[in-house]
Amino acid sequence: MEAMNKVLSNSDTANKRLEFPVRSLRAFPMPDGQNSMEFVAFDRLQKPWKFKVSIRNEGRYPKPWLNGEWDDYVHQKGLKKGDKVIFTMDDQENGDRIYYIRAERKLFGKQKVSFGAVKKFSQCLLELLPVRSYILGKACSTVSVGIPKWMILAPSLLVFIYRRKGL
Repeated sequence: MEAMNKVLSNSDTANKRLEFPVRSLRAFPMPDGQNSMEFVAFDRLQKPWKFKVSIRNEGRYPKPWLNGEWDDYVHQKGLKKGDKVIFTMDDQENGDRIYYIRAERKLFGKQKVSFGAVKKFSQCLLELLPVRSYILGKACSTVSVGIPKWMILAPSLLVFIYRRKGL
């Protein structure tokens, strides 16, 4: 289930914290009398990221924000203004809640690109198939990120790699 999503602003990527809508607070239950809670969210490679959700102690509105390893996540994924971050959660039968994080980048005017590193070269080649389709003018809805930008910009190299690997 989706816990929160947000299109990033300049301050979200530069100020070491992510401000998010109050309506998303229900996904991050705070202990009674506390103004923060810590949690771990796993990315697509199952890497754990430690975050902390906090709210103001004073003022009319809680104005929630997230920090912790947010700045590291932003830099490792190369997030920029206009990219989108999505937190999802999975409630377990034992009462535990597992959080996941992913980011999407606008590419060619559409919010379709999922961020994630590629574990193996063969996996990279499989994920390049949509890139090749898009570059060659065929219909394509996704492009995997984690691929060096020069590969996206070099269709002839992609064709060479595919032929060499027998794809």
